[in-house]
Amino acid sequence: MYSKGSSVAKPWALEGSLLYQHDLSKRTTLYAVATHISNRNGAAFFLHGSAPIPQNVPEPGGDVFGGQFGIVHMF
Repeated sequence: MYSKGSSVAKPWALEGSLLYQHDLSKRTTLYAVATHISNRNGAAFFLHGSAPIPQNVPEPGGDVFGGQFGIVHMF
């Protein structure tokens, strides 16, 4: 991707995610999520989690992969 009148490429990224949910009952669900970010042209987008994870902060232009799974029970 190039800016009009410029030969400098702008940083950008592609992101894809997969989500799976499985109902165990009317009130309980299992879930799993996988996400991949592919940074381009020096971009450094990363995943935000509940705690800082230094391994998920890429070098400029690097890729990031993350996953999460859990259970939800509604009272």
